[in-house]
Amino acid sequence: MAVKERPAVVQSGDPLRATYEIKFAQHVFVARVESGGRIALSVGQAEPFGHIRLGSTRSGAIWLGDDCIGEFEVDEADVFKLTPVVDGRLQPDAVVGVDAVTYLLQQALKRGIVR
Repeated sequence: MAVKERPAVVQSGDPLRATYEIKFAQHVFVARVESGGRIALSVGQAEPFGHIRLGSTRSGAIWLGDDCIGEFEVDEADVFKLTPVVDGRLQPDAVVGVDAVTYLLQQALKRGIVR
């Protein structure tokens, strides 16, 4: 049986600067809320490696570099429904119940973008 990975956890934050420190899989990341409904993720002060663009308060897209890797929505029960994007195509048969930040960080580690 596979061990379920723990979700990303906010360690600390500065609401005035809209910056938050997130711990995930032994790494510490920085999330910055930017204008236009965009949340950029980086390691420390480095350039962001990915971002989440909110389409509404309950949906959006997940980007790793210039590639869209998923779209998500939050249902009426506040459960994330994330649909992966592979080679530019939505994979509706592969919907997962993981939050957008955790999915982005999982994929960045899996693809070796973050070590």
